[in-house]
Amino acid sequence: MILVMDSNKISQMNTENKLDHILGYLARRIFKPLTTLFLRNAIPYKIASDWLKQSYVEVAQNNKEFTLNGKKQTKSRIAVITGITRVVVDKLIKNQNPNSIFDQNWNRASRVLSGWKNDVDFIDKDGEPKVIAIKGENSFETLVENYSGGTTLRSVLDDLISIGSVEKVENKLRVVRKEYIYQANKDKLASLENVGMSAGDLLNTLVFNDKIDEIESRRIQRIIIQRDVPESMAPELEKYIKSHVSDFLYELDKDLSKKINTYEEKNDSKLINRLGIGVYYYED
Repeated sequence: MILVMDSNKISQMNTENKLDHILGYLARRIFKPLTTLFLRNAIPYKIASDWLKQSYVEVAQNNKEFTLNGKKQTKSRIAVITGITRVVVDKLIKNQNPNSIFDQNWNRASRVLSGWKNDVDFIDKDGEPKVIAIKGENSFETLVENYSGGTTLRSVLDDLISIGSVEKVENKLRVVRKEYIYQANKDKLASLENVGMSAGDLLNTLVFNDKIDEIESRRIQRIIIQRDVPESMAPELEKYIKSHVSDFLYELDKDLSKKINTYEEKNDSKLINRLGIGVYYYED
């Protein structure tokens, strides 16, 4: 039997096959490091598949892109577009319990450190963090009250000292490392939360840009690639990149904070949760 199809349908099939191939490649590239992370922490496939199922339902329920004519999403509609049964959809919606990463202690400590680097009451004339007392006026206690969202002074201080960002000199404190970076295995939960935030933010930017045709309207996402690099040179280049990126991000953070703090309509504007950029080093 000879099957005849017009050229438009053939072209559409080829495009769909290419899209499936590319998305399959994309999934494997994303799933492999996640699988490594899950296996390293003894997470079996069944649990990971349940998490993916939950994500399907949450996105289908809350993303207006998948609704019909802007109407409220129904459970039946969610079942149809996700391929998950109506019974399971109903169960997953009832069990939704979002856990905001921004309520965790590590993030509260990072906000305190950020305030120390940017608040005019806590920086010197050169824009560097001042050496401050633990308690009293314009002290570390003040920073915790203003930026931690209710965390105790002791927990924030212990956190910042443990990761090497702050050190105690007699009865005063000074910043010794401006970045808030957890040491490997220093705090497993915080390290994994950082993975979730960083990977999620990058993917959200890529997904956002995927639906925007105008290049100038896309969110910034850039990558530089150097090929055929001598392996013995990699440590030197990584050190060079770290130094330059740290300086760049620190200055950018200060400039952004200054612009926000001097914005005349700040108190009259609707607030968005977060805004910023992320940078990562890779080696393949």
